[in-house]
Amino acid sequence: MQEARLHDVAATKFLIDGFPRNQDNLDGWQREMADKVNLLFVLFFDCTEDVSLSAVVISLIIVYQPKLT
Repeated sequence: MQEARLHDVAATKFLIDGFPRNQDNLDGWQREMADKVNLLFVLFFDCTEDVSLSAVVISLIIVYQPKLT
């Protein structure tokens, strides 16, 4: 986030997809970023691995398809 902010100083909102993956990730985030961000909420979706993989594939298609044409 800090690096992204260097490129766009007006950026005030960030979406961090797939984070935290575990308690250690969250603990590290809180140690390093708690005084730098105003965390409003966390979304947690409990789904099957198939649904999760489908979401990744769709995201990849959306991101890379325009570059292929």
